[in-house]
Amino acid sequence: MWAQALDLFDRLLDADDPSEAFDEHTDPEIRLLAEHLMIEHNAAEAEGFLRDSPAAVKGLWKPDAPTFPNGTLLVNDRFRIIQLLGTGGMGEVYRAHDNTLEEDVALKTIRRNLASDPEVRRQFKSEIKSARQVHHRGICRIHDVFDFPETPLFFSMEYLAGERLLDKLKDSAFAAADRKRTALQLAEGLLELHNRGFIHRDFKPANVICDPTRGAVIMDFGLAQGLTAEAAVTALKAGTVKYMAPELLDGAPATIRSDIFAFGKVLGELLPGNSWAARCESKDPNDRPSTLAPVVGHLSGSTRRTVLRDLARGSIAAGSTLLLVKLSQRGRPQFTGRPALILNGFHAPDPSLASAMKRLVSTALNQSPILRLIPDETLTATLTQLKLPPALPAEWRHLRAAASRRSIPFMAEGMVSATGSGGLSLLVSLFERNSDRALLEVQESVDDRNLIVQLADKVVKKLRLGVGESNTSMASAYTDLVQATSASPEAVHLLYQGIDAYEHSRTDDALVLFEQAIHNDNEFALAYAYAGLAALSRNSAEKAFPYLQRAMDLRSRVSQREQLWIERGYQNIIADYDALLGTCQKLTALYPDDPTFQKNLGAAYARIGRPQDGIEANTRALDLNPVSDSIKAELMVNLAAANMADKSLAHFQRFRAGGNHSSQFGFGASLAHLSAGQYPEGRAAFETMRATRKDDRQALLYRAAPLILMGKFQDAHWDLSGDLARDEATPDDEPYYRHVRVIWLACLDWFMDHPADARPRIDKVLKIEQVPIYLTIFREAGMVSLRTGYLKGAQAVLEILRKFEKAWPSAHSQGSRCHLEGALREAQHQDPSALLNQASGLWPDPLTLSSVRDYFMSRGMWDRAEAAASRIDEDRGRIFKHQFPGLFTLNQIAHIKIFAKLSRLDDSSRVYDQLMKHWDTGAEAFPMFRAIRGVAA
Repeated sequence: MWAQALDLFDRLLDADDPSEAFDEHTDPEIRLLAEHLMIEHNAAEAEGFLRDSPAAVKGLWKPDAPTFPNGTLLVNDRFRIIQLLGTGGMGEVYRAHDNTLEEDVALKTIRRNLASDPEVRRQFKSEIKSARQVHHRGICRIHDVFDFPETPLFFSMEYLAGERLLDKLKDSAFAAADRKRTALQLAEGLLELHNRGFIHRDFKPANVICDPTRGAVIMDFGLAQGLTAEAAVTALKAGTVKYMAPELLDGAPATIRSDIFAFGKVLGELLPGNSWAARCESKDPNDRPSTLAPVVGHLSGSTRRTVLRDLARGSIAAGSTLLLVKLSQRGRPQFTGRPALILNGFHAPDPSLASAMKRLVSTALNQSPILRLIPDETLTATLTQLKLPPALPAEWRHLRAAASRRSIPFMAEGMVSATGSGGLSLLVSLFERNSDRALLEVQESVDDRNLIVQLADKVVKKLRLGVGESNTSMASAYTDLVQATSASPEAVHLLYQGIDAYEHSRTDDALVLFEQAIHNDNEFALAYAYAGLAALSRNSAEKAFPYLQRAMDLRSRVSQREQLWIERGYQNIIADYDALLGTCQKLTALYPDDPTFQKNLGAAYARIGRPQDGIEANTRALDLNPVSDSIKAELMVNLAAANMADKSLAHFQRFRAGGNHSSQFGFGASLAHLSAGQYPEGRAAFETMRATRKDDRQALLYRAAPLILMGKFQDAHWDLSGDLARDEATPDDEPYYRHVRVIWLACLDWFMDHPADARPRIDKVLKIEQVPIYLTIFREAGMVSLRTGYLKGAQAVLEILRKFEKAWPSAHSQGSRCHLEGALREAQHQDPSALLNQASGLWPDPLTLSSVRDYFMSRGMWDRAEAAASRIDEDRGRIFKHQFPGLFTLNQIAHIKIFAKLSRLDDSSRVYDQLMKHWDTGAEAFPMFRAIRGVAA
């Protein structure tokens, strides 16, 4: 579509009568895109808005009157509008006086038609909250976001009174020194955004203000990335074609490299002939730098030669061991664009010492803005694809083959050897892929082998300086390994032994080793984080939570990568899934080569109800590690959750046909069968998961789901009761599934008209440890309490949710509390509308939407009830994965009634036939289901 729109745009530019060329194209979407491109082109070419636009386009686009006239007071008289500054594709920008801050600010509105969708509003507000964390002199400061029914969604930011760079570039008096200073400031500002995990998406001279005191300040960074559907058109309209990377014009998503393309265009205008501008403007994204760090170094005047000279002088003066630089005949390669590096396994007399040293060096190298370290996971997967031994250290020729397969330009390896009486020496050598001659060798020694952390630290510092990282960068962007890990060699060895055990699925052994590491060093942030991860993988949130909370408290000790990783784990266990998604986005932006981070991003999208958006990340993860069963399984799960059952099952069949019979695929295949209405097949797939002890408890729980969906409530109740008895005999073994089983049994008691049996189960749930990741379990307990008339139980759950909201505020916790409180008001014959409306805006999961649907049904608002029921049906994958599966059955029954009330009898019969296809007639013995035949008759 983008290519066709661009073709039409080109013809509009060349045509004598643009209206004829415009009328020749009949596709309205392509016409609209071309129209927007023509509008932007004319705005850039002419001083006035649409002064010379084609007649056909001119009639299609008419600017609206300003939303806020001068003098308008907003937000309880906090803001007074001074004047309209401009109108763009996303909305309007005003100068206003903020009576709270006592200064002028800029207010930017988001057009109502873009922000009418509650999900869009929620995403946008979340993005603004993240943007508020960016503090940099070259970035316009965001203050706050305001969302009121009587006004468009808008946010406040700094008001900058300077001149736009777009206008300044036309000034012949713009001196060369000022141009270079501006270029440097812009490179530093964009680099800061990228390091924070943001992408600008619309970098151009019109979005830069040259402030007299601050210098060049970047405006409007990335704030439209959450806006879907129409936002694709709007973003293109707001962007200027000449600054858009070729892949964007082809419809690809924005990336750091597309920002760098735009920067290259601006750099070329500021400093014509600059060599870095040409590199940044490369048509192929892979030929552009992946970071602006080297551009900042170039514009600030630092050179690698100076760094090496200073390093050599420092080494000689300090009497240090050697820093050897070996150059090939072609000379030292330029480390531009943050090239990729694979690090072979280390050679050492002791395998555990080799592993620990390799992990320490990797931790330090991952902090480098100059090199991009490829994870071992991707390296070993590539070796496996090439049918080469995947164990590290690999043979050099095998390593070279893997590097060639992945187009990785550099390779390195390390050698650990004993020195003197108890000392150690570490040599790290860096090579170009196609050369056997080292480009750089760094060697250091320590007198005591217990100083392994300090030894790795010294070597990596010299290695990073040797590849061109500046002393300034090292001072500001390097966390010493002793701080990032531990000063205790015993604790470090225990941590890495635990990681080895964890990566080989020996979770129980790993947890013991992590706990021993913590015992040796009670401020070991990474040991706490891994202990929490290991406990959570055993589905013991009660044990995981204090570990992850402690890791969060200590995260300032570690480097940026590990900080974000710790935050991700903590946000998951406190159920702050919006923040979790933001952190996963930052991790993949900063470390795009890590398949685990890509997989985590896919899972984060699915957790907030957007599995279709996560599939791209799942696919990238599989590309980086094509042999990982867990990554393949996660892709299948997300496809099933996105109602792409056929694609999920196609992957399953392909994996099986290739001889892979991993039990991990069972969950994705089972969910796909449920999504497709293939309930017996789903139950059979869940049974296959029981082949491994690790998946047994999960399989036992979920195998009841098809029975519930088929109306075989007695059979499901029997299975769950028997499994719960086993759970209670081993209370420390995966308690999460025990808690869910109790809730499912309480829901079945309600379905089977035994409300008295549900109450003691609800009381049992109220006694479990109040860990925030159990928020959904508690909320389901509250809802089944209401369904069975146990208002006291619902009130007790509401108090728990209030505690969660206060201790761990998020859209999830606030939305869940609003939902249950609204449902409780409805049960008490009070007006729940405001609370349910707020809940559906904050956390519109199927449980919330079920209450919204029932609210509209009870008031005869059948159109709105149908809209809620349809959203639940589209989100059925979320039900099957995270909630009581009977919610889907109830929604089918409600949908039959809604369609009948709307006189859509064919639709009513269709859903009835779907439900009855596998329906067990025994279910009709219960009153809540008995009337179903009469509704659809």
